[in-house]
Amino acid sequence: MVKRMKLGIMMRVFNRGKRTSANSHYIAVWIKDPELRTYTPLLLTQSELRRAGERVNKNKEDMPFLDMPKPRVPFWRRFIRGRL
Repeated sequence: MVKRMKLGIMMRVFNRGKRTSANSHYIAVWIKDPELRTYTPLLLTQSELRRAGERVNKNKEDMPFLDMPKPRVPFWRRFIRGRL
């Protein structure tokens, strides 16, 4: 069985309570645990994100395929093409 994943959204958020050596921003993402059916928020630094990308490059065979979302066609374009 081939595992597939859905495309998610990561968002840059600014560190509002920044201390002296803290980063000015983080990458925010919510992840879903399929076994526990819970959602967990994560704040990642740029270096943590880069390190995760390096791990993917080393273990490409373990990475599930991505189900790309279908592009959304505006209503007026479907109407003009007669696909309603």
